[in-house]
Amino acid sequence: MSTRIFIGGLLFILMFIAVGYVLLNEGLLDVQAQEGTGRMQVFKAAQDGLSIETGAAIFEQSCAICHGDKGEGVAGRGPQLNPYLFSTRFPELKAANYPNTLENFVKLTVAGGRPIFSTYWADKGEVFAENMPTWAQRFGGPLRDDQVQDVTNYILSWQASVSAQPTVVFTNAIGADLTVELPSGDAARGEQLFNKEVNLASGKAAACSACHSLQPDVVVLGPSLAGIGARAGNTQPDQDAATYIRHSIQAPNEYLVPGEPFQTNGQSKMPANLGNDMSAQDLADLIAYLLTLK
Repeated sequence: MSTRIFIGGLLFILMFIAVGYVLLNEGLLDVQAQEGTGRMQVFKAAQDGLSIETGAAIFEQSCAICHGDKGEGVAGRGPQLNPYLFSTRFPELKAANYPNTLENFVKLTVAGGRPIFSTYWADKGEVFAENMPTWAQRFGGPLRDDQVQDVTNYILSWQASVSAQPTVVFTNAIGADLTVELPSGDAARGEQLFNKEVNLASGKAAACSACHSLQPDVVVLGPSLAGIGARAGNTQPDQDAATYIRHSIQAPNEYLVPGEPFQTNGQSKMPANLGNDMSAQDLADLIAYLLTLK
């Protein structure tokens, strides 16, 4: 009998030790949950990191063309996400009693897109060349639900570095004012602006390379700009090449090339508000670069 009692007591002690071991390693203790030191927390952190990495690759391939490589926005293509989404847009929604979370707002936007013209951005003077398409397969897009979640996790990862302060409003824009005298242009910087290697004065990326190819007869969203420096001076009889390019950027509806498909209902697909993100120097540099494309 004493042997059985001893063995039973030993088994109880071993079971107690085993349970304690699980608690100390699985992450079930409060301190482990807070510090992220348990096996479950470490595993989840690894999975979250993999999801963000996967989402970054999808964003770079499919989203950056309109929203910028780091969510800074692309003038005329897509709005700024970083930091505007966190510092301004979502707080506005919550103040208007939006009932859902930031994660679900981003996920639904990625999944369903914005197939209807956004009056929110129009009221702020932003017009984009196209509405945001749907991305989730359930809505006819190319992404699985897990990929939509990956993109969502990547976008939300920016929030950690964003302070809750209003986005600085850019006020030095040349806008649509064609009478402003432009400074001397720097073609090298203009090429960087064109290729989104540096940003416009507003902090956004220029939409040039997102909409226009430099290869002959290759159409992206707008016409190819191959040889534009030589062609531009032959389009309007009263405009030299630099003037025509300037008017095309600041006032794209002033002259529509007959028969070209880059217009809808008598309006150019090129947004008329691109100058709102450019300084006079930005515009001069872009023109200087485009003039080199012979």
